[in-house]
Amino acid sequence: MRVGSVVVSAYCLSAVLAALGGLLFTAYIGAPSLGIGNQFLLTSVAAVVVGGTVLTGGVGSVVATIGGTIFITELNSFTNVVRITTGTQMVVQGMIIASSVLLYRAIAQWRL
Repeated sequence: MRVGSVVVSAYCLSAVLAALGGLLFTAYIGAPSLGIGNQFLLTSVAAVVVGGTVLTGGVGSVVATIGGTIFITELNSFTNVVRITTGTQMVVQGMIIASSVLLYRAIAQWRL
């Protein structure tokens, strides 16, 4: 199997899908801006980390990432209902990321 061509194809497909997503989001908002998606960066990383994907790479699953995404979405909905500010929501997400990384590291050391 040609690993190089598979890697290049994966990056090209990722770039095309990211561009398509950016165009769709810009069309939804109705005004182009350079920082239009910045508010979603921490949320997407938090969802992946809570789903069990290791930040150093190599371990993770699609089903667990979907579970992490549902958890973070519900957490955001709950914090909106309780009327917590956006800054506090980001702090909570950062604490969840840090605690998830520490938990996964402790589990990995315990298995050794």
